[in-house]
Amino acid sequence: MDNKQGVQDITAPVVVMVMVMVMPKDGATGIGLATPVVLMTFSIPLDFKTVNSANFQLHTNGMMISLSVTLSSDKRTVTLIASLAASSIVTAVATSRVKDLLENFLVDFNSTFSTASISDPD
Repeated sequence: MDNKQGVQDITAPVVVMVMVMVMPKDGATGIGLATPVVLMTFSIPLDFKTVNSANFQLHTNGMMISLSVTLSSDKRTVTLIASLAASSIVTAVATSRVKDLLENFLVDFNSTFSTASISDPD
């Protein structure tokens, strides 16, 4: 398509994949141990083949932990389920290997929160 200066525009439109929400919120403290779920919601549907434990991770005090990863039916919400330790710093990670249905890759994403001590009520 020609622009107003008569120059042909050959740049393809770009859809930007954005992390819309993460729960618990980045910087949250005192997260109860009975809530071992991290939700990441995206602006557009993800390619289900890239939604796995290699591309979505949880780290507790710097160590990667075992988790289950699921994708919602609308392919926009990723759920990370794991057993979280008390009094820990937890980092949720989505890597740049995650892509949407249009083959756009995510920019590396991290969000950190801390869990309650074992004596804190959930």
